[in-house]
Amino acid sequence: MKENLWGYNGNQKTPFLKIILNDPKMLARARSVFEQGEVQFLDMFNGPTLTFESNIAFLLRFMIDTKVPPLPPRYAVKPFWSLQS
Repeated sequence: MKENLWGYNGNQKTPFLKIILNDPKMLARARSVFEQGEVQFLDMFNGPTLTFESNIAFLLRFMIDTKVPPLPPRYAVKPFWSLQS
């Protein structure tokens, strides 16, 4: 049970289910069956269900889950006083 921070509902805990897909192409279909209320699993989901992080691109989600650090910046902002014309 976790608390939904997206749509605050008075500290009410709701069941969460983490689903991992082998094929990222199936993400859109998986999301739509939950949001249209077509999923029945142990009486946890009755009717349309909110999905979370289902709109994050597969590569970004992979990097977040495996804790891949971001690349270092290639450009640095020069201080104003060092600019020349």
